[in-house]
Amino acid sequence: MYPSGGPGAIRLLDADSLGAAASTPSGLRLVAEGIIEFELIELHAFAAFGLLFAADDAR
Repeated sequence: MYPSGGPGAIRLLDADSLGAAASTPSGLRLVAEGIIEFELIELHAFAAFGLLFAADDAR
C-alpha cells in the first residue's frame, strides 16, 4: 500500500467508528503543531469471495 499524493506513509487503524479513528491522531504533538496531517479512508469488507472461488462454469 502506497500513499497516492506523493511522499508519505500509510497506517492502518482498527477503530469502532470513523469518528473514533479521527480523534486518535489529534493527540499527537506533530498533528497539534500542524507539522503532519492525516487522511482517513474507511475500509469495508470484501463481499465477493464467492465469485473468486466459484467453479469456472458458475462464472
